[in-house]
Amino acid sequence: MLTVKESERCKLYCNVLGSSHYSLLKKKVIDGTSCGPDTYDKCVNGRCLPAGCDHVLYSEKRPDSCGFCGGDNSTCDLVTGQLNQIPVHYGYNSIFAIPKGAANIEVIQQNASPQDQNYLAIKADNGDYLLNGGMIVSLSKKTIQYAGTVIEYSGSNQTIEKFNTSKPIHRPIYVEVLSAGDLALPEIRYRYSSKKSKKKKCFGKSCSYRWQTSNWSSC
Repeated sequence: MLTVKESERCKLYCNVLGSSHYSLLKKKVIDGTSCGPDTYDKCVNGRCLPAGCDHVLYSEKRPDSCGFCGGDNSTCDLVTGQLNQIPVHYGYNSIFAIPKGAANIEVIQQNASPQDQNYLAIKADNGDYLLNGGMIVSLSKKTIQYAGTVIEYSGSNQTIEKFNTSKPIHRPIYVEVLSAGDLALPEIRYRYSSKKSKKKKCFGKSCSYRWQTSNWSSC
């Protein structure tokens, strides 16, 4: 994803696909255009102005941990886990999926040593790799725009390798580990928030169906 300076966020640029080359098309984008994929702020007359998650200028509304605008976290579930006994083979190893709607995602891989050669990889729901695909690993920090949010990646040369997001994802992502060395067991921790599932009403100890008679209604 092309990184744009704060002062340039409300100008219209054309970025050449697959390269870092770009050119200025207009000095101002259309009023109401988002200042970027990682913010709710809006462009007005060429300036980036603060806005809330309700898309109202100067609003103080913010999303709760599962992405509900103005929420109080009462409808959120926190999902956490730790995986440290995963047998791996050389190449890509499927680990787990993060579902559509998840927000505030954080996945961490603790490198056991500088020689550790396990790397986090992310695959989209169409099978394309978003991160560290094709047996090529990104050493430095990078950001990836995907399904309504921005994924921030630490780079693979960190003792603690991780990626994280804030906004909810509109499509699921699949977490994999690329193992390229001595096949040491990866140590992975993850957490994300999601909306609580609606539970069906139950009668007695288990859910069931029942008939209830009533008066005839008029036709």
